[in-house]
Amino acid sequence: MLLSQPHNSGAFALLEIQDTATGMWVSDQILKRAPIQLLMCRTTEPGKFIVAFTGDVASVEDSYHLGLEASGDSLIDHLVLQGAHHEFWTALGGQLEQQSPVEEVLSESLLTIECFTLASTLRALDAGLKHAPSRVVHLQLGDDYGGKGYFILTGVLEDLEAIGQHSASIAGERLISKQIIPAPDPDLPQAPGVAVTLHLPGSGSK
Repeated sequence: MLLSQPHNSGAFALLEIQDTATGMWVSDQILKRAPIQLLMCRTTEPGKFIVAFTGDVASVEDSYHLGLEASGDSLIDHLVLQGAHHEFWTALGGQLEQQSPVEEVLSESLLTIECFTLASTLRALDAGLKHAPSRVVHLQLGDDYGGKGYFILTGVLEDLEAIGQHSASIAGERLISKQIIPAPDPDLPQAPGVAVTLHLPGSGSK
């Protein structure tokens, strides 16, 4: 859940910091620098602190550059986007289940990309969405995942292949892995967070 709505400019910035004390101090500094709105300001696994914000482009960039300087050696990774893709905002806001159906495609393949940092995950996501048509079905950022991030896209196989190459190049050394499933089994959950109940031999309901 985001702390505020995205600014109509679409501008977005995120600072990933290695400790809470520095993270809180930096958050205060960037709020005092320019009229921005916080989207995230919290701890995440494994003991990291993230602050993300939106606003008009000039204000976001001004606060972002101050945040880079103020974070110093505590900065893990960072990201600024002058205009994030609309699907980026939908995924970030956790509203994927509320999306209206997309146009039917001939083949609904799945692409998963995983990165070491949250900033690199979001950087790769935005770049991929802008590179070719696709839809986000899952986004995981830090929590319950050891501080790493990943996203899953669905779409036409050829588009996902192009996105995979492009997003991987954007993630660079922060990339952990990328995989495409050309024709997912109907029983495969698109989002790993969806629980699957296993009925083991000899087990009974209680």
